[in-house]
Amino acid sequence: MQTNRPNCHADPANSRAVGELRGSVASSAISSADRVVPLPASGAEAAPSPRAGAVSRRRVLASAAAAVCGPLLLEPASAFGYAANEQLGIALIGVGGRGQWFVETIPRIGQRVVAMCDVNDARAADSFNKLPDVPKYRDFRKLLDAEDRRLDAVVVATPDHNHAPISAAAMRRGKHVFCEKPLTNSIWEARTLRRLAVETKVATQMGNQGTATHAFREAVEIVQSGMLGAIREVVVWNCGGNSRRPPPNGGEPVPAGLDWDLWLGPAPDRPFHRAWMQWQSWRELGTGKLGNWAIHSANLPCMALRLYELWNEEPKARPNAAGAASGTDPIGPAVATHSSTAQHAASSASAAGSSPPTHSTARADNANNAPPGAANRRPTIKVEAAVAVRDRVSFPNWEMIRYEFPARGTMPPVKLLWCNGIQAPGFREAIEPHLGRKLACGGNGPWLDDSGCLLIGAEGVLHATGHNSSYRLLPEDRWRNAPRPEPTLPRSGSHEREWLSACRGGPAAMSNFGYGGVLTELVLLGNIASQFDRAIDFDPPAMTCPGDDEAAAQLRRPYRTGWTLL
Repeated sequence: MQTNRPNCHADPANSRAVGELRGSVASSAISSADRVVPLPASGAEAAPSPRAGAVSRRRVLASAAAAVCGPLLLEPASAFGYAANEQLGIALIGVGGRGQWFVETIPRIGQRVVAMCDVNDARAADSFNKLPDVPKYRDFRKLLDAEDRRLDAVVVATPDHNHAPISAAAMRRGKHVFCEKPLTNSIWEARTLRRLAVETKVATQMGNQGTATHAFREAVEIVQSGMLGAIREVVVWNCGGNSRRPPPNGGEPVPAGLDWDLWLGPAPDRPFHRAWMQWQSWRELGTGKLGNWAIHSANLPCMALRLYELWNEEPKARPNAAGAASGTDPIGPAVATHSSTAQHAASSASAAGSSPPTHSTARADNANNAPPGAANRRPTIKVEAAVAVRDRVSFPNWEMIRYEFPARGTMPPVKLLWCNGIQAPGFREAIEPHLGRKLACGGNGPWLDDSGCLLIGAEGVLHATGHNSSYRLLPEDRWRNAPRPEPTLPRSGSHEREWLSACRGGPAAMSNFGYGGVLTELVLLGNIASQFDRAIDFDPPAMTCPGDDEAAAQLRRPYRTGWTLL
């Protein structure tokens, strides 16, 4: 089946089903915090807040709903309250490239752009010209100082390495933040932003827009209803691979209109060279295909299989073996009952030793292979990578990365295989048997084959497209007329509108920094694993790699003098 290439950044409310692919839109709520908390059946509306003087902008919500879907879920989102129909004053930071989308979208959905910021005049020219009367800045810190009284929120759409310092600075000033994906360049930065969101109680959202679609939320409900049986295998892929580059030698004159020092932000100092501007290719600046694409395509497995629960200190049990909650779902609009389970740690111990990151339908029994005493240890995530070449500066052209996740309550252990680069050995073999056909990547074939994910259950397979904004159940003839589960997750407008609602005191957005931060940590583990010729273990609550100081050192990147998140 061939479909037209989707605009992943268009308003999800306009998405439609194509053939047997189901695609639509929705919205829910979360917030960042240090544990998952139940979601009240309904959230109280925020009391209207007069905007008389900017001095008293910060009005705490009477009792905002807190959505549970994050690993570290917030307390009720006590963001500052605004009247439901009042415009917010929003600053756009980073308006070239991806940022151009927000230059058009924010006014289109009825909000005020009160300031714009970019360090590169040439890249920002078109965006600046579209809003000629809006004040322009190069330094986001000067913008935050000068516009504080008019500013309610910021949108961050810079290169990855600047996401964290800009978002942190805005949150510390009490501004709501929408940050494009991936949330950060490093795991430590993601953890820091999650905690800051808790402390500041602002509304946050990471820009993986597929989360807002009806199809994404319906797919979560299908998996958690048990329709597909227990899911022990997941495959996530992108046909493109990375673009490995050798680092440039020497420097070049800095182009007119570019503030090179501000462009580098917290990254180590270096002379300007145009090659560094291809920031997606460099580990110190970008995150490769994992941060650019897996953050979309692995979103559904992370949420539907409750992988985020591994970031809690105490794992939560679920009532049935298929992984379905009894009655209600913790992400949804009703309270879910949780109970601790001693079996969680025992069932999640990883097998001793490591094997090549291939994906077999045979399941290893983790408990039988666990080392002595493993039942008393906190579960860890094991990650191992086969790559074209180990490179600490750039990213490999292809990579096959296997994640092994322990049980989450009654949900069984699951293996997730990230396949990046169709030239990788075993790429097609990992995907095509489950699709029931050959992949057609690029060219005149179905473009949606270029990326996607497969959740492989005992009773059926769910195939979602790259942004998780449409899906199909396989085999199609079996599932074509099968009824879907009763909805447990709310449906609403677009990803941006969901965040704006949270800014006004509504439920926290579904990809808030509590959940979005964990998803970012999850995918960035692959970038650490691709640097080593061995498996690494990661303890999510402790944010460490037990017994592996070399891998643990990669969880945090050094900031140059003058830049900090703390």
